[in-house]
Amino acid sequence: MANLYRDLGAAEDAAQEAATLTLTKWLDDGIPDKTGAWITTVARRSAVDKIRRERTGRDKTELLGRLEEPLADWRPTPVVALNHAVAVGEADGPHAALALLDDAALSESLADYPHYHSTRADLLRRLDRRVEAADEYRLALHTIRHDADRGFLERRLREVST
Repeated sequence: MANLYRDLGAAEDAAQEAATLTLTKWLDDGIPDKTGAWITTVARRSAVDKIRRERTGRDKTELLGRLEEPLADWRPTPVVALNHAVAVGEADGPHAALALLDDAALSESLADYPHYHSTRADLLRRLDRRVEAADEYRLALHTIRHDADRGFLERRLREVST
């Protein structure tokens, strides 16, 4: 498993997942003749499926970023720029997204838009810049209109404030 994942922790997770599945299956169907081979096969299949899912997620995120770019060129509204930064953040990481959001004209045009502040807060939280994230969550809470959004932002604010 470690050779497949090239990561001991991920290999241990796959083995644990295989053990859980094995116990469930064996309780229902009985213990097979070649238990070692059975467990190894289940763990390998589980590891391959996980790698495929992760790769598919990254591929989709990269595609989203590539799709957002032409839209930003076509109709460069502040909200489109914000959405593009979110896609960049998923594909290239929070630093890259914050660099886009730190544009003075963009931040000024979205100053009263709660999703601008909640997006910045989330990116800062992902970078473990908790004090700055808390400030952004407070700005988002100041401008938010929906109770469901308010509850989510309040929970996030508590998380970064502890």
